[in-house]
Amino acid sequence: MTSNAALIIAKWRRENPDVRITAQILRDIIGTDLRGANLRGADLRYTDLRYTDLREADLRYTDLREADLREADLRGANLRCTDLREADLRYTDLREADLREADLRGANLRCTDLRGADLRYTDLRYTDLRGANLRHTDLREADLRGANLRYTDLRGANLREANLWGGFRLEGLPSGQVTMVPTPDGWHLEVGCLPCSVDRLEEIASGDEGWPEATGEEREARRPLLLALVPVLRAHQVYHHDKLVAVQEKWGEGND
Repeated sequence: MTSNAALIIAKWRRENPDVRITAQILRDIIGTDLRGANLRGADLRYTDLRYTDLREADLRYTDLREADLREADLRGANLRCTDLREADLRYTDLREADLREADLRGANLRCTDLRGADLRYTDLRYTDLRGANLRHTDLREADLRGANLRYTDLRGANLREANLWGGFRLEGLPSGQVTMVPTPDGWHLEVGCLPCSVDRLEEIASGDEGWPEATGEEREARRPLLLALVPVLRAHQVYHHDKLVAVQEKWGEGND
């Protein structure tokens, strides 16, 4: 159901077709503050909403294509089924936001804080997630094909059935979830809370130094599992080398 605010915005757009909506204009149009506002179904394409407080706003089914949301505060906002294609969300605070089934294809999420956000079934194809904080996000069945995951923090994220486009995920090891994804810098591996390369993992598993959470008998119990994992990871890298090349071609030097 479209909100009253959406109808008011649509009328204003018809009367002012050449004016770009800013946060202040939007407040004037709907006659209220934007924090917690009901903007469901509104046409907010190309709007300038930088630094705007949109905490707990209802933005379901809103059209935010190519909107500028840099450094906006969207904590706890409802963005379910929202169209955010090509939107600029750099440094935006999206902690605990509901982004289920949102379309974020081609969006810029560089250095965005998404901790605890719900990203189930979200379309994240070819998004720029460099430096984004995705710790403990729910990414089940999300589509991450072609996304830039350079320096992305995925620790504790639920990636069950997510399309990692050649990525690798394994649960059930005592050391924690294993995640490996292609990035412009090569394969990025995280074992539990430990980010490392496959070579570094082999070095740690073969020796007694560098184990972040295990000592003594526990370390010895984990050792054979991690050593057995190393050749599997290397074989995976070889098999999915084409995916790594595609990511590097898309997001490598000169393509920022």
